[in-house]
Amino acid sequence: MSVLIKGMEMPALCQECDLYIEGACYAKGYRDYQSIMNMSKPDDCPLTEIPTPHGRLIDIKSVEEGKFVKVSNGFQRWWNGALESVIDNAPTVIEAED
Repeated sequence: MSVLIKGMEMPALCQECDLYIEGACYAKGYRDYQSIMNMSKPDDCPLTEIPTPHGRLIDIKSVEEGKFVKVSNGFQRWWNGALESVIDNAPTVIEAED
């Protein structure tokens, strides 16, 4: 599961991060991480910047569920093609999780 913190901006340094408290990085679960205090974002940082403003973030799987399983006419074929086009061309705002 993930959490979005509205209004929080991506910090330039770990020490500027709201999740870096008294020498510990709570985003990563570290208890004593004084060495990162003046670091820029480390490669293993779990924070991801979401461009703003952005539209609604939707679950594309629910769009896929709107497709016809059995296609028996031109409209159903067109509908499935339109949904595939939406899915293929939608920008990725947050990468999928395993």
